[in-house]
Order: sequence, then C-alpha cells, then structure tokens
Amino acid sequence: MPLPPAFQLAGREVWYTAPPDQAVSDAALIQCTKRWLQSDGVPANTIIPFVIIPLTLEWEEFRRFMCRVNAHARYLYIVRNGNVEELELVLRQLREAVSSERLIISHRPDNIGYAAAVNEGYRVALAKPYSEVPFIGVFNCDVYFEKSFFRRYVPDVYKALAPDADRIYALEEEVRKEENAARTAGVTTLRAASADIPGISLSLMLPDRVRYAPLEVQQREFNQHVGMFHFHYQCMCAFFVSRLALLAGGFLDENCYPAYFEDYDWRFRMTRLGFRTFIGPSERYGGFYHGLGGNIRVIREGAEGRSLSYDVEAMRVSRMLIAKPGIDYGETKWAWHREALIPMSLRSFPTVGFAVPPDAWVMDQRRRERIVGIGRGLYPAVEMRNAYNLTLLEALRPFDRTR
Repeated sequence: MPLPPAFQLAGREVWYTAPPDQAVSDAALIQCTKRWLQSDGVPANTIIPFVIIPLTLEWEEFRRFMCRVNAHARYLYIVRNGNVEELELVLRQLREAVSSERLIISHRPDNIGYAAAVNEGYRVALAKPYSEVPFIGVFNCDVYFEKSFFRRYVPDVYKALAPDADRIYALEEEVRKEENAARTAGVTTLRAASADIPGISLSLMLPDRVRYAPLEVQQREFNQHVGMFHFHYQCMCAFFVSRLALLAGGFLDENCYPAYFEDYDWRFRMTRLGFRTFIGPSERYGGFYHGLGGNIRVIREGAEGRSLSYDVEAMRVSRMLIAKPGIDYGETKWAWHREALIPMSLRSFPTVGFAVPPDAWVMDQRRRERIVGIGRGLYPAVEMRNAYNLTLLEALRPFDRTR
C-alpha cells in the first residue's frame, strides 16, 4: 500500500520498520513481537497496558503491522477468528518462539465476529487489576503511526485517566450498596434480574440509579472523565478505551455480527453517559494514517497462493456483509438511516417506547443464526431489513420491580 504524500516528505522521521509492500519473515515477526513486549529500559508511562488485535484473514497484514508500529504493551492479546490455515501457522510459530505469559493467543474457529472477539479481550483485561490495566488498546492491522507516536501519546492517556481509580471504587461501592438495599426492600434491580434474561449483556458497575435516569442526568454522570481516545480523528480502526468506560458502559453489542456498526453504537452509548472523547492532534503526537477499506481488500483480494481455507472464510464473511446486518441493526436500534456519524436520536430503540439502558443489549440468537446461514449459503445474500426481535428488550423496560 503506498504511503500518503504527507508521510513521504524528505527528513520525515522513519515510522515503520518494514515497508508495507514487502513480506515480513518469521524471524522478523518474532523479534517485533518481543519488542512489543519489552519492558526493560522502557518508561512505564509509555507502555500500553493491554492490546487487543482481532484477526480473521489478515495474516500478511498482521506481520507488517507488528513490525511497522513502534509501541510497547504490558499484555498482547491476539484473537484468531475462523480457521484460516495461514493464520494458524503464523500464530503457532509465534507462540512457540515467544514464551512470555504476557502474549495471549486465543482461537475461535467458528468466527464469533469482531465485537465478540474484542469483548473476549476486554474480559481478560478486566480480570487484571486496575494497577496493571487502567486502559485498553484495540488495533486493526491497516493502521500506520510515526515511530515516536506512542512515546508521546501514551503518557497523556495516563494523565487523563488519573481520576478514574477513585471513581471506579465509588461505583463499586454504590452498586454493592444498591444491591443490598434492594434486597432489604424486596426490590429487584436489573443486575439481579439479569440471571433470568437469556442473551443479556450488562456492564459490571453501572447502578440502576444511572441506568434508568433521564437522558440529561445520564449525560452529566461521567462528563468529567475521558472514555475514548482516538488518533487524530474519530476512527475506531484503532483506539484506546478506559477501564472506567467499560465498567460503566458495558461491552460492544454482538448483534452487530460479523462486523460493522458496533463502533457507532458504542460511541452513541458513551455519549449518552457523558464520557468525553480525546482526539490527539498530529501536530503534537505525530502522523497517523488509516488504510481505509483494508479489511475489505483482504476479503476481496487476499494473498497469492492462498489456501482453500482462506477462500472459504473470505467467501463466508463476504456473503454475510452483503446482507448489511450492521446497518439493519443500526436502523432498528437508533433510527440510523444512513451511513454517517450522526445519530438520529440518542434514545435507543425508538420503536419500543422506552430508552433501553445504555450499558445493556440482548442477543437475538435466531437473527445471528440466520446471518451465519447466509454466510454458509443456506439463505440468499440479500440486504436484511428490520430483522431484530424487539420483544427481547421487554425485560429491560423500567417497571416496578417490587417482589
């Protein structure tokens, strides 16, 4: 992929170690991965606490990404979706060569989708203490950064999140007291009721006080905290998310299967809770470039001499994306009628007559199975329309939960 002119100026700092149009050897990938995990001699405030890299087809792009991005991570979590042989070989060799427990490689042969893959990484990250993981980075492989970008950027992220530890402790205490008070009063909170709601996903620390508050109250709740960190502009091809935002706002909505719209949905939910967004100017931190459509190119083109397993997975994902399940879900959930970064309404699911809690979503398993069936050729690959079962959300409706 040719670099944009702005990054080809004479004297510009070198910001990748392997040209993007050349293959990266096994030995180079191993050394680059070890460099990512290096901590000796690296200032602690420049280390990204936890990095998630979801992969499906992009085995060559992954190699190049690892060697051109100059960053350090305390934990490196790689999740492999599907059964592409090339990726299996690359990650098996990497696992054998890099023995560090801070390199975590997960495999989901059925391709659980982008949102679920990232959520899996989130859960592993949240199992670590706050002192180790105050925020998390998520990266696609079609992004480029100047060499010194993260050395400048990451310290400012740590500074911005300094108030979060106290707020997390306060939320933890509030949820505990709210649950105890509800039990004493004979009232059921949504958290207590969730055990009987199939397919529900709920944040770990948002109290009902906020969950069912009016919009204007919700938007004041976290307006002193940064939830999302972007690089130069709001693009979720790569981003940081604070631990507090995950604990309060919940996980990516996996109804956006296999991919797309989960990023808009997440940002709308963060806006509803009042979280601020940090966008780092290139003048301060250095150049950032996103190879737009990189993942789609991987599906359509692929590498020369690719395996049959690659073509099968690419065809399956392509058929599912033709159905535009993300757009279908977005229109249903947010009255979102065009591919633009403008929410038509901050009140989710307008057709059900109430605002669904910002930290909650309910998986429509039948809809997901149909999308999977489209990928397998059991149904025609045509655009979906209003396929989500809205009755699944009735369990989230505000009501008198007195037993």
